[in-house]
Amino acid sequence: MTVDTGTAARPGRKGCKDLIPARYIVAILAFFGLCLQYTLKVNLSVAIVAMVKTNTSSDSSDDGTIDACPATESNAGDGNTTQTTGDFDWDAQTQAEVLASYYYGYVATQLLGGFLGEKYGARYICGPGLFIAGLLTVVSPWTAYVNTYFFMVVRALEGAASGVVVPSLQSLVSKWFPPEERTRLSGVIFSALNLGSVLSMGLSGILAAAGGWPLVFYFFGALAVVWFIPWIFLIYDSPDKHPRISEEEKEYILSSLGEELNAKKVAPPVPWLQLLTSVPVWTAIIFHTGTAWTMFTLLSEMPTYLKTVLHFDIAQSGLLSALPYVFCWVFGSVFGWLSQWIRGKGYLSHLAAYRVFNAVAAIGPAVAFIIITFVGCNSSAIVLS
Repeated sequence: MTVDTGTAARPGRKGCKDLIPARYIVAILAFFGLCLQYTLKVNLSVAIVAMVKTNTSSDSSDDGTIDACPATESNAGDGNTTQTTGDFDWDAQTQAEVLASYYYGYVATQLLGGFLGEKYGARYICGPGLFIAGLLTVVSPWTAYVNTYFFMVVRALEGAASGVVVPSLQSLVSKWFPPEERTRLSGVIFSALNLGSVLSMGLSGILAAAGGWPLVFYFFGALAVVWFIPWIFLIYDSPDKHPRISEEEKEYILSSLGEELNAKKVAPPVPWLQLLTSVPVWTAIIFHTGTAWTMFTLLSEMPTYLKTVLHFDIAQSGLLSALPYVFCWVFGSVFGWLSQWIRGKGYLSHLAAYRVFNAVAAIGPAVAFIIITFVGCNSSAIVLS
């Protein structure tokens, strides 16, 4: 099969191609980009614990319900001490609105990010999206001091900028990775989502304890801004647009993708009516809505719960909040490999494997959430669950 490889390579030119194949550089920067995108999403969940004035007490409320577990000498003195910390007097409703503001923007640009990434390329959609989100993160502490609603608007804009990252990267993956490598490399790249949660949860508490809550935003926002520099100089939308890729690698990628790219040119229009009236499609939507609710409840509320109910300090809250995502990152990679091995051996069909592994992913967290409601203030059991 003959493939038009575009502009000829420049003889004698030395560069990154001599050390690392261009497609691996794409994978590496995409991995770190997704990791940083999730740190920007998650950091407020931990930082808000230090931002807000909180009253911690083991006393019961007027209606007889317990608002917090009894404090112990190791985490809150005599258990009746009222502690006031933070710069903002936000009630529970305001905190919920502040935490939700990012997701308003994030949801709004998901479809747009995929469309723009396919039309204009991920280089100029994914990269600038994360760069803008990083800049907004750096200035967000200042906006919080100016006005709560100003801070919420900036968080929504940050979410909108971040929302284009994952969808646009799908286009980059389809153009850079041969089919025989795509599952493995895309699995590594998208595992960065869980790693980003781990790093943000774990480091945010430490940063806030060491230098105050604004440091959380300065640190992760600056990393996203710095990441954009190698991205814009090293990433191109496809192998035939890359000026430094070797001819051998370009030929390998384009030859592997030749049939797939030709198939896309004659792809029929999307059957929107059939999709929107399909029972399996709506089943998948409902399923993923449930699993997403679990994930984002943990992301948004766990650090506050650990601090105000179980009385862990902010550094402990961040580290403990990271635990579910450590296991998610590790076991996500393990089960991804296991699923592919089982399907490759013919033990399960693709559909059966999808059902089995997604059932485990849905039922496991649901059971753990239910267990927590029965163990009361047993912090060891709660953390284990």
